[in-house]
Amino acid sequence: MNTRAKAVFWLLTLLMLAVMALFARLALWQYHRAQERTVLLQAYAAARQGTARPLPAAGVARLPPYAHVFARGQYDGSRQIVLIERPQPRGPAVGADVVTPLRMPGGRILLVNRGWVPADPQGHTRAVLAPPAGTVRVSGYLGDLSRAGVRLTGRGGASRKWPRYLLYPRWKDLDALYGPGLQHRILWLAPNEPGGYDRAWRFRPAHGPDENYGYMAQWIGLAVTVFIVWLVLTLRALRRFRGESRR
Repeated sequence: MNTRAKAVFWLLTLLMLAVMALFARLALWQYHRAQERTVLLQAYAAARQGTARPLPAAGVARLPPYAHVFARGQYDGSRQIVLIERPQPRGPAVGADVVTPLRMPGGRILLVNRGWVPADPQGHTRAVLAPPAGTVRVSGYLGDLSRAGVRLTGRGGASRKWPRYLLYPRWKDLDALYGPGLQHRILWLAPNEPGGYDRAWRFRPAHGPDENYGYMAQWIGLAVTVFIVWLVLTLRALRRFRGESRR
C-alpha cells in the first residue's frame, strides 16, 4: 500500500470513528432521557396514589417530582401572576393559568396554580381572580416551570401592575418579583380543593420512554451502518491493492 493509499485509509478510519462516537453519544443521551421519563412516570403514579404530606420546613428542593403535599398560609391576591398558555390552547378556547402566592409562616412563599381560565390571545381574562381569604390549607402536586426561554411580562411588556401576565417565566424572574423566600416549585392545586378553576392537570410526559428507546435504536443502527460501509470500502481497497501488487 503506497503512502497516498495509507493516508486515505487512515482519514476514512478517523472519520468513521468520529461519526460512530457521535452516534454512540446520541444513543446514550436518548437512553438517559428514557430513564428520566421512566422515573417521572413512576413519580406520577406514586403521587396519584399516595396521600398528601405536609410541606417540609426545609423547603421543596429535595422533594421528588409531583410530590403530593399540603401547606397552610394566606393567599396574597394582590400579587398574582397569570401564565399565558401557548402554544396549545385547550379545546376551542385560549386560556391562562392563575397562579397565586401563598404566604406561609417563616416568610416562605409557595406559588399555587389555581387552574385554567378562558383568556384572549394576550392572556388577559375577565374572570374574577380573587382567592379565598384568611388562613387556608391547600393540597396538590409539586410541578415546575416550563423550560421555554421566551417570556412576556406585563400588559404589553412594560406594565408594573398586578396581576402580571407572563409567558414562560424563569425562576430568577419570579425571584425578582417575590424575593428570596420563594420556593422553586409550583403547587398544582388538587382538583377537589376549593378556590380554584379548571384543573385537568397533565403531569406525565407527553411521550413515554419507548420513544427514546426507539431513537436510541436508530442511532445505534446508524453507527453500525457507518462501520459496515467503512469495512466494505476497506476490504474493497485491500483487494484492489493486492490485485495491483500481483501484476
